[in-house]
Amino acid sequence: MRLAHVVLFALAACGGEPPAVAPARPCVDAEADALRRMRAHFHLAEGDTAGFSPSPTTVDLDHDGQPDRIYTFELGGASLTVVYAMQEACGQPMGEIDGPVTVLRTTNRGFSDLRVTQGASWKICRVGEDGYRCTEP
Repeated sequence: MRLAHVVLFALAACGGEPPAVAPARPCVDAEADALRRMRAHFHLAEGDTAGFSPSPTTVDLDHDGQPDRIYTFELGGASLTVVYAMQEACGQPMGEIDGPVTVLRTTNRGFSDLRVTQGASWKICRVGEDGYRCTEP
């Protein structure tokens, strides 16, 4: 039996949650990728930054001791948040969310849950097999 299996069995037996493991994703330049996604979301021309100068919020979403990045863009009353799990300079895209987010104390698969506010309503975003997905509470 491999050590990883022993650790997971021990965590399960103790009621603990296994460590965060980002779903398999490509390694990207988080800032460049966030700008590309922002342009696609807001239907902007290639190279158009709409005056945005990316300054991500950094928070350790996967609790590995390294700051992860959350980029939020707002334009014309609409907003887009793009989340990346960081490993050194490698950004792994963890999802696009329509609206600004707040990091919660609860976790799923080792990643902090997020709360997205959209007007008067809100949703909880949790990590699944394909990154963050948001649902009604």
